Amino acid sequence: MKNDLIARYIYAVTRHLPQKMQADVEKELESLISDMLEESYGAKEPSEQEIKAVLTELGNPDDLAAKYLGDEKKALISGVYYFHYKRILRYVLPFITALIAGLSILNGILNWGTFESTGEIVRQFTFVPIIEAYQAAVSIFAGITLLFVILERKKTKWLEEEFGIGNDSLDNLPQVPGTAEKISMWQPIGGIIGVVVTTTVFLSFPQIIAGRFSGVGWVSVFNVEVIRSLWLPILLWAAIHIVWEVMRLIEGRYTKRLAVIGVAVNVAIAACAAFVLASGAIMNPEFIIQMGNVLPPDPGGILYLMFGYPNLFLLGGIVLALVIDSISGMIKAFRTRVRIY
Repeated sequence: MKNDLIARYIYAVTRHLPQKMQADVEKELESLISDMLEESYGAKEPSEQEIKAVLTELGNPDDLAAKYLGDEKKALISGVYYFHYKRILRYVLPFITALIAGLSILNGILNWGTFESTGEIVRQFTFVPIIEAYQAAVSIFAGITLLFVILERKKTKWLEEEFGIGNDSLDNLPQVPGTAEKISMWQPIGGIIGVVVTTTVFLSFPQIIAGRFSGVGWVSVFNVEVIRSLWLPILLWAAIHIVWEVMRLIEGRYTKRLAVIGVAVNVAIAACAAFVLASGAIMNPEFIIQMGNVLPPDPGGILYLMFGYPNLFLLGGIVLALVIDSISGMIKAFRTRVRIY
């Protein structure tokens, strides 16, 4: 039976399920709804009101999805939130933990000449990477858990006001998206990994962003102390970005509301990026001096901007990427969609 309301209801249930479950659950729900309609109203073509009555009897799509997931009784995080929570931790935690250990080892290599004893070298390449990776894993786990606990507590308001599901009205079920309208799971998860990596490098290992000069050695691009003094806007930048990616993961499709929110989020991220990167104080004076010695005498040239003041070049790249992302989200959300059932 092909019906727009039934298709939207089934989509509202299955969109939060693991991909390997979706096809089976979709077939099961189609069969169940067909049987319920026939049992209640006979073999005739059901009316819209009769379909609504059956779907109302089946219950809230979010609650039904939670039952299929088997996680509806979790204490702090339940249902579809618990599924996405596990998904993020499964992919983000191992990657970030290994990356932090690798960055710690790289930092040790760059500072090899500063070690005064074999014991210090052993400590830098064994205990330090393990400790720093463990601390990072605990911090990420705590942050993501806190975020999903907050979402769980705000579940009803979030679903009703932001995405139009989770309430008693079947009129607010989400439209079934076309293939091009879906947001791949890997987009938001990749975004979360990217922002965690960037934040970790800036706050914990800014010294590894360095250039090597003949006769001088490695020189840090940024002023380490200044960067670490900007921890609040950097963490705010990361938090806004992570919340946004979680929203995209939960929604799973491009919508007009999500596109508008995305523009606001990108403006906030651009503001944080400008606050952190626009000031010349963030640059290491020694790096600027060394670059001045090797670059051609052209202060207004693109090479001078790229390599002499990479903070401004990086800021420009971030703003450009945010503008493109906002426009792309708007186009995907507001374009005309035609479906045949």
